[in-house]
Amino acid sequence: MSLCLYLLPYATNSDRDARADDLLQVELDWGAEHRNLPDLLEALPARDVPRHFRCRLARSADGERYVFGEATEDDYGGPLRWVRAGDLAALTNHPQVMIAPRNRAAFASPRSRRTGP
Repeated sequence: MSLCLYLLPYATNSDRDARADDLLQVELDWGAEHRNLPDLLEALPARDVPRHFRCRLARSADGERYVFGEATEDDYGGPLRWVRAGDLAALTNHPQVMIAPRNRAAFASPRSRRTGP
């Protein structure tokens, strides 16, 4: 079974205004010695997104493409969930995060930042 994972960063003071303008894809297929990142992500404490959550994963009226709009379910009918950034940051140094460039960006890994000129 494959898992498609997107990070939808959002912050709001009210569930009514909850929206995620960005969409960060996480690569779970990249090889690494320890390939348990999907299990660790699944184990993080999570909650369903607010009822009128808006993001780029809503489906068009014909269901053929993604659009920006209200979305509370994934493509398989499961609830969209959120986790605290602090809980997610605990996985920053996982080998599957460090090996994939998209993952380093999505998890804001300190190793992904360049230093010097």
